Amino acid sequence: MARKKKNRNNPLYYTIPMEESSIFHRKLQYMVAENTAKGLITFLSEKFSQESLKEMYERYQLGASDKRIIIYSYIDIENRLRCLKRMKYGEDGKRCKNGNKSTGVGYICGSLKEKGVIPAAWKQKQCLFGEHLLSVYPDAPVVIVESEKTALICSIIFPEYIWLATGGCSHIKPIVWIRGVLSKRKFLLFPDTGEYEYWKREAKRHSLKCRVAKYMEFGEKEWNTDLADLLMGESGEAYFVEIKAYLDFAFKDRQTK
Repeated sequence: MARKKKNRNNPLYYTIPMEESSIFHRKLQYMVAENTAKGLITFLSEKFSQESLKEMYERYQLGASDKRIIIYSYIDIENRLRCLKRMKYGEDGKRCKNGNKSTGVGYICGSLKEKGVIPAAWKQKQCLFGEHLLSVYPDAPVVIVESEKTALICSIIFPEYIWLATGGCSHIKPIVWIRGVLSKRKFLLFPDTGEYEYWKREAKRHSLKCRVAKYMEFGEKEWNTDLADLLMGESGEAYFVEIKAYLDFAFKDRQTK
């Protein structure tokens, strides 16, 4: 029996109406206004102004399901909400873990389908976190990192760039899917410590015409350290100067190889 071909023109196939994501966004804004948000929000509130944070919440359409769990809205370049990902953080701004395994992490679209919030016919598909910003800022250079939190923090510290995240070291495919768009502008892949060779190899395998930053391999950084760890650490100011110089040099000209 022949398999039924999926209809990719069906608006339910990849799309959740944007108004559904606003449920979580409103909840976060309420928590912030009532000063009851905890975890990552408390951590960021101690580092940045409320004005900067409010702009960041709006830009990335952040939400919350409870005081410690952040909802990341993955919105594609056509402004379609592809999926919703939850992440639980402690008061130190780091992911909650049980040993080496993160807790409170996962995609919540399945549970929303069961509750009837999302149509049953809808199917989740990954995109880059912050991908919708490519249309909002068509001329800005782009930096792609691994962690959503890193993208958020760097977007405040280095607002001259668009900061996107893959949501995982091996999540390279969403970059490949929009490489046609990215090839027309300056963009840089910025992997965590220990992941440079993998990202470099994948970029070559998929013919991505961009630089892959080797910055996190310099010095004696622990494996899996990211930009946010450096910028939010005790030597954050020194790293800011160094990272800014590195980014300025990387985007100095149109050459991306």
